[in-house]
Amino acid sequence: MIDVNLMSAVFCTQAALPSMLERGEGRIIHMASTAALRGYRHVAAYTASKHAVLGFTRALAIEAAQNGVTVNAVCPGYTHIEMISESLRVAALRTGKSEEEMRARFAASNAGGRLVEPVAWLCGPHASSVNGRHVIVDGRPLEARA
Repeated sequence: MIDVNLMSAVFCTQAALPSMLERGEGRIIHMASTAALRGYRHVAAYTASKHAVLGFTRALAIEAAQNGVTVNAVCPGYTHIEMISESLRVAALRTGKSEEEMRARFAASNAGGRLVEPVAWLCGPHASSVNGRHVIVDGRPLEARA
């Protein structure tokens, strides 16, 4: 989990950051998760790795800010991507429920009872003053968070 979730962010950042610093601008967006903000059952290693991604994001944002590079993280809830299929399969095996039951359970944890869609607005010039932040994308209004 650390290699896949944290070190992939580190290696990609190492590859991209030098040219961004040279240009004096750039956007680095790490893929975290709502698991970077709280714990979840049955995924302790995943949760720890996503907490690490968020820490890396915050520290790097401070280092790169003076050079026109922003570093942020997206923390999506359960997202409509192909990778969710494996998560559903593993969760079904662990709980004894069907994959469809698990899909419904995953979706119910997002607002509107559906899987969220990926976002990319942090890449644009309009996000130049967003730095060192995590953006939660789970469809819930801020007031509904516990």
